[in-house]
Amino acid sequence: MPDEPTSGLNVGVDYGGREAGRIATRRVWVLAVAAGALAGLAAWGVGEEVQRAYRPMLTPMMKPVPTLEDSLKITRARVSSGIAAVTAAGALVGLALGAAGGAARRSVGSTIKAGVVGVLAGGLAAAGVASVLMPLLYAKLDPQSTDLAVPLLGHIALWSTAGFAGGLAFGIGTGRKGVWLRTAVGGLVGAALATVVYELAGALLFPTHRTHLPVAGSPETRAMAQVLVGLGAAIGAIVAADEAKKKPPAQV
Repeated sequence: MPDEPTSGLNVGVDYGGREAGRIATRRVWVLAVAAGALAGLAAWGVGEEVQRAYRPMLTPMMKPVPTLEDSLKITRARVSSGIAAVTAAGALVGLALGAAGGAARRSVGSTIKAGVVGVLAGGLAAAGVASVLMPLLYAKLDPQSTDLAVPLLGHIALWSTAGFAGGLAFGIGTGRKGVWLRTAVGGLVGAALATVVYELAGALLFPTHRTHLPVAGSPETRAMAQVLVGLGAAIGAIVAADEAKKKPPAQV
């Protein structure tokens, strides 16, 4: 049969030669949201191991008269552990959403390919951004400040890379032509909005947990951050996947 015209993402070619419907089916929603939540939990677990490994440097034995070098060692440990945690989160969100996109397509090859793309894109992008921003954020840190603007912008810049990579990998996994750009932007926006939720919830519900820090001061708030970002990236990506359907031409 001759090919019929398609309309955005509403109609495409499926993997057995059949025409495919919209991406955001109930099954794909379940896959993507579960992947985002699991990625967030996994990122939190890795982050806690990083915190444990750096604990002797993050909380050294106090001296009667601490020196400037002692303070710099703590800051360097904060920066290094923060970079490691953000890098792991970017890689894990990219892996999970890439795998979810391939699983939505019911293709083992696509699952592996998109997962690998997600790990590399998420890990490299997150590491690059964190390496630049972490030292700046800690250098400008004011423990007495109640201003949420700087922590919010810093967290958005750090965590939206995971959303972008996750959305990109999810779109590649679905195999739909051109959808990866929309899902990448959707994942980024979703992660950014999730960061806003985290910042407000942290300030209201956990006022003593230092959620304004680049890496929050308690396991509970670190878990909240990672899970929210994973979920936000997943929801943003899947909403964007089907959003750009073209409206049918008006009847004349």
